[in-house]
Amino acid sequence: MFPSSSSSPNVRKSSSSSNRSFFTTAGFALAASSLLLGSSMTATLAAETCSSVPFDLPAFADTAVVTLKGYKAPTIKRFVGNGGGNQIVIKNYVASPEISFPSSNNIDVLAGEACSNVAAPTASPTAAPAASTAFALSAFSFLSGGRSMGTITSLLFGLFMSVNAQETCSDVEIEIHQDYADLINYDFKSGQYNECPPETMYWKHHPLAFGGYEGCVSEKYLYPCPQDNEGMRSESLYSKYPYNWDSTTNTCVETGYTFENRTFWTVSGDPLDKYELVKRTGLNPTVTFPFLAGPYPSYTNGPGELETDDTMSAKKAAYDFQVYLGAFKEENRDDWYVSWTEGAESGMVITFAAMALDIARTTCNRDLYVFNEVPSYGYSTRDAAAFANRYSSSFYEGPECACAADSSCKSPNLTVTFVGWLPGTPIPIRTGGDGVDYPADSASALSPWFESVVFPENPSGVLKVPRLPNASRRVCDGVYLWPMYFGTNGNVIPIDDVPDCATWAFAITKAYSASVRAGYLLYKKEYPTVASSVATIVGSLGSLTYGSLSQWTWLGQMQLWDMMMSRPLDDPTSWVGAYGEIMKEKWDVMVDGFAECPMIEITNPHSGAYAWLKMNEPYLGVQPGSSAPTFFLQVLGVQASTHWFVFRGADPADYYGPGYGIYDFVRVQLYRDLQVYKEIARRAKIVCSDLNASIGDFISVNTWYSVARRGMRHLNTKTGLRHTVESRRAELMREHPELTEAQAQRLAETTERTLALDDAMEKNCAPEYTSSCIMAQWNHFGGRDF
Repeated sequence: MFPSSSSSPNVRKSSSSSNRSFFTTAGFALAASSLLLGSSMTATLAAETCSSVPFDLPAFADTAVVTLKGYKAPTIKRFVGNGGGNQIVIKNYVASPEISFPSSNNIDVLAGEACSNVAAPTASPTAAPAASTAFALSAFSFLSGGRSMGTITSLLFGLFMSVNAQETCSDVEIEIHQDYADLINYDFKSGQYNECPPETMYWKHHPLAFGGYEGCVSEKYLYPCPQDNEGMRSESLYSKYPYNWDSTTNTCVETGYTFENRTFWTVSGDPLDKYELVKRTGLNPTVTFPFLAGPYPSYTNGPGELETDDTMSAKKAAYDFQVYLGAFKEENRDDWYVSWTEGAESGMVITFAAMALDIARTTCNRDLYVFNEVPSYGYSTRDAAAFANRYSSSFYEGPECACAADSSCKSPNLTVTFVGWLPGTPIPIRTGGDGVDYPADSASALSPWFESVVFPENPSGVLKVPRLPNASRRVCDGVYLWPMYFGTNGNVIPIDDVPDCATWAFAITKAYSASVRAGYLLYKKEYPTVASSVATIVGSLGSLTYGSLSQWTWLGQMQLWDMMMSRPLDDPTSWVGAYGEIMKEKWDVMVDGFAECPMIEITNPHSGAYAWLKMNEPYLGVQPGSSAPTFFLQVLGVQASTHWFVFRGADPADYYGPGYGIYDFVRVQLYRDLQVYKEIARRAKIVCSDLNASIGDFISVNTWYSVARRGMRHLNTKTGLRHTVESRRAELMREHPELTEAQAQRLAETTERTLALDDAMEKNCAPEYTSSCIMAQWNHFGGRDF
């Protein structure tokens, strides 16, 4: 629950809530200005029509009926669109309209004095009796109409107007503008009609799920109660959320914890900025999927691209969007192919497989190495190798190859391995399939190396400089290639620093939603063998066996791009502009909150999507466990991650200085709602300024340090057997009498969970440490109490 929220479980405000600007406390608002078509149409009307100034009334999805009184020959025009808002425009009238609102969803328009006798339209709270014509605004009437209708006898919103336009000149024009995105959001109680707190949404469950709960649920898991539920699989975390769900009574039960002393989860990069984005932009993001086509889809890729590809226009739009973001230049449009994916991660595995396939097709190499400046993100090299090995019959075979000795050159035994490197250390060297040793930065076409770059990097936010001289051997991840992740450059992508890459993978994930799986690849025509390999892998994974890409994936992306590009990039009310402001505010509070912390500091202020923190002396090497940083959890009440695996074999002491190990770092994702980071920063200021201070029932820095220095021993010092929660709690109480029983119990639980998580990570995820494997372990072990 957020501090400003007044929502309660299973309770929703009335649909006529006062937070709608149309129905203000004054009753209504009139704008005597030409906001839409203007008054230029006046000259086309009959001579007796006054040259009157048009004015408009904002209307909402629940505006039910507009009644005209006293006008004899109204002309009604209807306009349906996406994003323009709901509006009623009254113009070209011979008698000044007087507006009243007999109820919150009804509008009466009364013909008042003739235009020649008044200067401007007026409004009154009541309307005199007069002959009237009524028409309804139906919430789903947009399904039946075209773009505009100008005849009075047309079917309008389900009712016929009873005036014959041929008998007399029009004495008033009514334009009705319906925004179907607004109507859809009204129906889903989303967008501008959202009444749930941040990081939640309105949902009505099936009667057999959660007892048919209806109300605010968490965006993550759609779990009941008006709060985020990230990390709820850990009972020790969930028990300190403001609400717990009681499955016996099917109700949300208050725990007594508040925003100021609850626990938070900041491990996974789940985008949860919807609340602020919608509020700041005023937009109702909506993707629509009418029934357009029935046949199986047709896609072609790379050098084999044909005009019979369903997505020829979508591919052009994909590049349009990159130009809009400032990441690519218009003059380079024809240098690239476009193919579709279901996210940047899948796109990177595809390009890894394609690069491996290209190298195997053109060289002796079968053991391939990915040069990685660390810390760096990782992908499933195992899956990439498996995809490439499907085409082993096309692998190169020559007498100079070591595999020729046993005729294994065309065997499906290709491997792909990450090799980590830190600036200032020697460039790694590996032996190629021809028996020659190649440094990672070799320019040779026979090298077993290729390079992977995330720009900016996850987790460090570093804008990495490519090390391999050949762009044909470089694959790049552009999931963060959005202006808001370049805060050190004023939220502008430094286009001249964007790496030259053979392939790029993109997605809407980190600017819109990770629930919506949609992305695409750009890959260079300049490298035809690489492009051919990309087309091969994309084509095979896009087959019906794997579920051919849905029309909705690319069509939905096009609509989202249009929504984002509808306003200038630097407009603070544009989607990307607003996101830039949100990220700046998050960085501001986090940097300020940790500015005076003696034990930990932020290394990358305003760069990237994650705060990458490092411990300071004398706290180096004392943080117990590898997966979950206990300082954040036990002192701040925040579950974060050390991300120890991002060093991929390199020694951080070579770059960060003596004493640093892979467990002396913390990654905090910056995708939670802004209020979460304000709270984390508030807590940091308290415990950093007073090392004996504590937040709620968490422990102080000094107590944590005392406990941490003793380490997280697996074995009971008395029995020599593996600890249980109970034995560890007893040992903590014995060795640290300053702990309360509740604190010792919590420390014992989190310690056992962290140790189990560490073991699971090493057993199941090494050496790749892919995000999918890591999150699976978090969900099973990191989210389970013992």
